[in-house]
Amino acid sequence: MPSRRREANPQGALAGVPTVMPIATDLHDEHPAGPAWGLASDPGPRRWLHELPSDHGPHHTATNPHRYTGDSDIS
Repeated sequence: MPSRRREANPQGALAGVPTVMPIATDLHDEHPAGPAWGLASDPGPRRWLHELPSDHGPHHTATNPHRYTGDSDIS
């Protein structure tokens, strides 16, 4: 979004609307990896890119071969 004022419109429209996946917005002048992301479902503090909610997919490696499982078999 170009400004926080413009960002407020879609975030306000999406507040309380159930979505299949989280929706986050960012501002044009902020670095996308920094604390620039606002969640429509939780308009609290801005989040870093790595703090955004995510679904790492099913455990089936055929559909997600790069899934990190935390197993100690990594050399």
